[in-house]
Amino acid sequence: MPRELLHPKPEHYAKAEILWGPPHGISDRQIGIELGFKTKRWKEILRRDTRMKEARSRGRSREETSLVNRLYQIATEGPPVRAVPAAIFLLKSRHGYIDKPEVLQQQVPNNRVEVTFQIPAPLSRDRYQELIEVTPKKRLKEAQIDAA
Repeated sequence: MPRELLHPKPEHYAKAEILWGPPHGISDRQIGIELGFKTKRWKEILRRDTRMKEARSRGRSREETSLVNRLYQIATEGPPVRAVPAAIFLLKSRHGYIDKPEVLQQQVPNNRVEVTFQIPAPLSRDRYQELIEVTPKKRLKEAQIDAA
């Protein structure tokens, strides 16, 4: 049974950077296995080892550049079925395009009219009774004055 590795060897940094980058782009866990570390130890190395963090960062950066370049190539040269979604994604991610209606409505004023109804709270029983008793009497008096 091979002995568990406790610390990365110098060649591990270069190999890990290559594995994180294109065309591999494999997961952290898979790289740890490939380099011969047990999962728990590998997680600790990734958390504490500055050189390994830098190797991961460089590898992931190269991977991102490769993916963006490929996406750009599809958007500009690919068939329309594939080019349109790729172009839309690039416009959104790189140039801040937004297609959510609720966000657009906040940014651009429109010609819609808003009507707000404010309904008063219900009357108390006594106030309602008073209103019923007084209203017909007022109308009766007004009708008599108008008739005269």
